[in-house]
Order: sequence, then C-alpha cells, then structure tokens
Amino acid sequence: MITFITGNEHKVIEAENIFKDYDIKLEHVDLGYMEPQGTLEEVAEFGAKYASHKLNRPVIVEDAGLFIKALNGFPGTYSHYVQDTLGNQGILKLLNNVSDRYAEFRSVIGYCAPNSEPKT
Repeated sequence: MITFITGNEHKVIEAENIFKDYDIKLEHVDLGYMEPQGTLEEVAEFGAKYASHKLNRPVIVEDAGLFIKALNGFPGTYSHYVQDTLGNQGILKLLNNVSDRYAEFRSVIGYCAPNSEPKT
C-alpha cells in the first residue's frame, strides 16, 4: 500500500487507475497543507517531506501545471489558482493574437520516507 497525499479527488481516481495495473493499493490522505511557491519539484518535495514527517510513514504527492510557451511558462505551478480565478476564457484572452499556442502539461511525483530527504 502507498499513501497518496492530495486534496484532489480527480488525482486519486487517476492514480488508483494507474496503480491497480500493478496490484498496488492507494491510501488517500488529505492533509490540506499550504504549498510553497516554487518549481514543481520544490512543491512536490516540500509536500512529501511535510506529509512523511506528519504521518511518520512513506508517502507520495503529485504536483502539476500547464506551461504555455508564449506566456513564458505561465501559469506553470500556479495553474490551479489561475484556473480558479481566470478560467479557460481568461487564459485564452492572454493568448489573443498569439499564433504559437504551444503548451506542456508537466507532472512531478514526490516521495519521502520518515527521516529521509524527499525525492522527485
């Protein structure tokens, strides 16, 4: 069993579908902690270390974001906040008259065991 730290039910469903192919069960725990500003790796490492220390067991966390080339990687690690505030229409407004709308969705998994440093 793996303890998966998230407050996002969609992430839980997606992870359960992935791990079931490997006969690995997930335990979902929502700690509701404040995420730092930083890279995906920094956010995932912080969350994994915090949760592992608090629960005293190995955990995984996931952080993800949409990185739009024409907007210098915005919204990136702020994707959830931007989606809640600007929404898709707001992001499209920012891309008005932009022909290259290349974007990447990036995801990072963080793992940490008690008394260890986190890994991504």
